[in-house]
Amino acid sequence: TKVYQHIREPAQRESMAASLALLQMAKVDLMSWHGVRNNDATMDVLKEFKAAGYTRYVGITNAQQSRHAATEAVMTREKPEFLQIDLSLDDRASEERLLPLARDIGAAVMINVPLGHGALLRKTRDMPLPGWAKDIGATSWAQVFLKYVLSTPGVTCVIPATGNAEHMMDNLQAGRGAMPDAALRKTMVDWWENLPA
Repeated sequence: TKVYQHIREPAQRESMAASLALLQMAKVDLMSWHGVRNNDATMDVLKEFKAAGYTRYVGITNAQQSRHAATEAVMTREKPEFLQIDLSLDDRASEERLLPLARDIGAAVMINVPLGHGALLRKTRDMPLPGWAKDIGATSWAQVFLKYVLSTPGVTCVIPATGNAEHMMDNLQAGRGAMPDAALRKTMVDWWENLPA
């Protein structure tokens, strides 16, 4: 679960306690500091929460490229145990600095918005799958896009966010079979970049 970074004490502690109460849990596996905004923010409250035994791991989240610099500053100083960040075939900015930094500090990485808020699927809706999709066992566009993200070095897991059981079953298939290697990942990026606007 998560607590918003921009709220101040004692609201952060109250929010985390409320999350445990709502979940009816004494402890969670992950407590994240949601929506990093400030370069100088510290994770002291989260670290205290962990030291008190309320969570196994503490980390940070961000889903806006405009906040990547703040995220990088906090990661460098605070060394979170996990990072939740945006990454998709049409938004690869986190590959440049944040994912390598996560690897350097040993942080697990959860990817959000891997389907670009549905933009990738809307753009390819009426297109046939490219021939190389068969090489990785992808039978849908969602699987193509999820396999790109899953094959990114340093990525631990992907959260595609769907409320549709059929889509969930299709998304799960992206975790099966071959993953794109570096050469195919480059092919995928080139293919995407050359699609008509």
